[in-house]
Amino acid sequence: MRQNLNFVGGQAADSVVKAPSINCKLHNGRFGCSTCLHAGRRLAGRGNKRVYEYCPNIPPRRNHTDFLLHATLAKQSGETLYGVMGTSPVHDILEIPEMVLLDYMHQVLEGEYTRRLSKWFNGSCPSGVSLRDEATKETLTGKLMSTRLPHDFKRKLRQVEEFK
Repeated sequence: MRQNLNFVGGQAADSVVKAPSINCKLHNGRFGCSTCLHAGRRLAGRGNKRVYEYCPNIPPRRNHTDFLLHATLAKQSGETLYGVMGTSPVHDILEIPEMVLLDYMHQVLEGEYTRRLSKWFNGSCPSGVSLRDEATKETLTGKLMSTRLPHDFKRKLRQVEEFK
């Protein structure tokens, strides 16, 4: 029975906590992305490393109805279905994936975003994304510098040329 808990705005957790709470594979498992149905590709070698490479055919996005269906079928069969391993009490509280927030710590603070920007600015991104063009950099700088931040933000945005 689905509860309507209007006071819950979403779940903020790092990826290691998020996956078990919604009874899904971790980010390094097959279909470990909580927002889309991308299977990823396992990298050879020691450990369980998986990459979610760019593909021209964008994988379908997850939605809560399908997520609940996959959870129910996984529970009944005992087999993981699209990365969902079964049901969880959290499914009654949160709309998945809309209310499961992306992991800011790993995406931004641990350097993933910085790594991607480096590839885009150097023009070395395998997907072909490139921000090397000076006109593009000027446009980005203009947008950054025109952004109005709340008064209590201590760090201010800087020009794209200062990115290192």
